[in-house]
This record gives sequence, C-alpha cells and structure tokens, in this order.
Amino acid sequence: MHLGWIVASYDLGEALANLIQPFWMLPVLGVFQLRARDILGYTFVVFLALTPVVIVLVTLLGWTLSYPL
Repeated sequence: MHLGWIVASYDLGEALANLIQPFWMLPVLGVFQLRARDILGYTFVVFLALTPVVIVLVTLLGWTLSYPL
C-alpha cells in the first residue's frame, strides 16, 4: 500500500471520531442552549452512515497506488 494512503487512512479515522463528538459544535450548543446529549444521537447516526462508506473508499483507493520500491 502507498504510504500516502496510510496517512490518509489515519486522517480519515480521526475525522470519523470527530463525527461522534464534533468540537466545532461547542459554540452552537452555547448559542442554542443545548447540551451535548441533545445532539449526540444525530451525530452518532451520521457516524454510522459514513463509516462503511469511508472504509470502502479507503480500501478501494488504497489498491490504486502501489508502494514504490
């Protein structure tokens, strides 16, 4: 596997974790007087929907580049 895709896979894994608990949502929670548990169900559904898509795409795109030795 190409080293660039290894780095991209790592970044995508971190991005998936941010879908569950989005740090960018903190100001929005304060403005609308919500708590994190009020939106956690919605962010978890998005996480569940996008995880298989990301795994499949990383796998397919990883096969497109060979490791240059």
